Amino acid sequence: MRRELSVWRGPFGTMHPWRHDLESVVNDFFSSRGWPAVRTGMPSEASFRVDSYVDDNRLHIKADLPGVEPKDVEIALDGNRLTVKGERKTEHEDKNDGYFHQERSYGSFARSFVLPKGIDVEKIEATAKNGTLEVVVPFPEEVKPKRIPIDVKTEVATEAAAD
Repeated sequence: MRRELSVWRGPFGTMHPWRHDLESVVNDFFSSRGWPAVRTGMPSEASFRVDSYVDDNRLHIKADLPGVEPKDVEIALDGNRLTVKGERKTEHEDKNDGYFHQERSYGSFARSFVLPKGIDVEKIEATAKNGTLEVVVPFPEEVKPKRIPIDVKTEVATEAAAD
């Protein structure tokens, strides 16, 4: 059984798509005049994208971290809060036919996930491959999903159809 998790984004979470649009409009305006890109100052949730799902009583967290070395990433469990944090250090340089372009991206990032109580830290696994970090957290037996049977009352449906 696979269940999807969603991240609570707080009371301003619905404004997230507008932040990208606003930043895009501001950058288009300034870049057309030859000015450097402008940041709106709003916190960026795009520091890294995450897919998370529960399968076979284990939480899988897959984080896209292209260009980030695994040695620059830290995974910590504090109580029932799992935090993935690190630092991005990227440089890009282009020299071609009389022009020179250089970009640098530096900065720290962090993302936290609230887990059920009773997680065994020793059983958490983390692997990195091709710019994707995967963290697998086995849930304790007491939070194993349980099926709840549905009691179907056919008489009620038959009476409602007769009316």
